[in-house]
Amino acid sequence: ITLALFLLATTSICSGQASIEGLGNSTATCVDKDGDGYGTGAGCLGQDADDNDATVHTAAQAIAAYGGIHETYVRRGYNPLRYWLIDPVGGNNATGTHYTPAAFDACTAARTCLAYLDNTTILTSILPGDAVVVRAATITTWAFYPIIQGTANTPVYYLTYPGETVTLSSTSAKWDLMNKSWFVIDGFRTINNACTTSMGTNDQGVVIGPSDSASHDIIIRHLEGTACGSGLWGMVGLVNVLIEESSFHDNTNSHGIYLGTRGLILNSNVTVRRVLSYNNNYTGIQFNGRFVNSEMSQNIVYGNQISGLSFENGSYNSRVYANVVFDNINKQINVATYDGNEGTSACGVNHTDVCTCSPVVNQAAICPWSLHGNAFVKIGR
Repeated sequence: ITLALFLLATTSICSGQASIEGLGNSTATCVDKDGDGYGTGAGCLGQDADDNDATVHTAAQAIAAYGGIHETYVRRGYNPLRYWLIDPVGGNNATGTHYTPAAFDACTAARTCLAYLDNTTILTSILPGDAVVVRAATITTWAFYPIIQGTANTPVYYLTYPGETVTLSSTSAKWDLMNKSWFVIDGFRTINNACTTSMGTNDQGVVIGPSDSASHDIIIRHLEGTACGSGLWGMVGLVNVLIEESSFHDNTNSHGIYLGTRGLILNSNVTVRRVLSYNNNYTGIQFNGRFVNSEMSQNIVYGNQISGLSFENGSYNSRVYANVVFDNINKQINVATYDGNEGTSACGVNHTDVCTCSPVVNQAAICPWSLHGNAFVKIGR
């Protein structure tokens, strides 16, 4: 199925580069904006080095077209200050080193980079602005638990090598960003319960934010999450989080994307866009709890066992538009409240207390029955 929707397939110019807006030529199982068959998802031929250019899907093509690997990342809006290369197949922790952008361009073009075998020896050496680049492999014995966080305007980047697939595939290999901020994650695949979280019993694809979270300013792109509990799971106090151009499907014990919060703590400026979420055991994309100034847009959501899009227990001043939602088993869009334990004094002092606050404007972000000020437009079926 090719979704040639004109409102999802326009073109713009950003920072001097042509960029395809929306989902472009994506299919129901592959995020593939430029229509070359490469992209993110089970239906793709492989990862795409540049999903805005149909002539570039390998690293070699990117180097020839743009002048280097660093320049390829710059086209995505990234600007790392240093590079650390990990090759889980041929790397060596004793001889690996880091590179300036120019030196990284030179060694990747010449295929002479000294790569690490895994991330265990560099976790405390990474600085804000650094990029950890991982070569093609299936990782089963080590996980991504970042220690060093980024800072404003200088995030820490975790990127897959352009055009290569990196799969995390065991309960020992997973992503965990609990209480972590200023990160960019681009290009990974999590599969087969690869990602047990210390937060609960389910296996999650990517974990961001525990209770009393400090998880903010996080970008997740080109991620595939499948055969986990949830493809992506994030809870409590998420701020400035962008999840886009990713695929979450066939997750067995929860939602494709499950984001929530409770008590006094808001989730704000959370955006999920240009995502495929299908055949999950619960809902395709779930916002559960108090969300403000958030967005779901340009997503394709279908075949989920409960609902396609779900907004429960409070959401306001948010936008839902240009989504294609169909063939979800229970309902296509769920907007609801339910009884819960959310605190008494100002709602949320103790999570075990019953909420008693009244639904007035200044409590719109707190009371679980507050669902107003939202825009639902251009929802296709």
